[in-house]
Amino acid sequence: MQKFLGLTVCLSAVISFVPTVAFSLPLSGNQTLNNLAEKAKLEVSKTTGISADHLSVANKATLADTEITQFKLIDPQGNIYGVSLDAAGNQISQEVLEQAIQAINNKGFVGIIGSRISESH
Repeated sequence: MQKFLGLTVCLSAVISFVPTVAFSLPLSGNQTLNNLAEKAKLEVSKTTGISADHLSVANKATLADTEITQFKLIDPQGNIYGVSLDAAGNQISQEVLEQAIQAINNKGFVGIIGSRISESH
């Protein structure tokens, strides 16, 4: 009986000293969009007073070559709210959004002019 108890004590000591390792896996694209959608609901909820649970995502779109995602949310009465978030979930002002759109438009315009100049030479 004493040998059995000694063995049990040794196993307990070994088990209690096993280190644990914590790690996190990177989020997939869908998980990231879902997290951003939840943050979008919270932002609209803060400004309107409507519970985030009563808002649903009607549409979402990511601006080309930016980390800005635009969300259109709808409440049960059919009212639509828009919010734009960066990749970290921070709300983007209308001014910053317009600047990003203008930069995208300018990039395309410069690309068209550059290709036409190349074709003419």
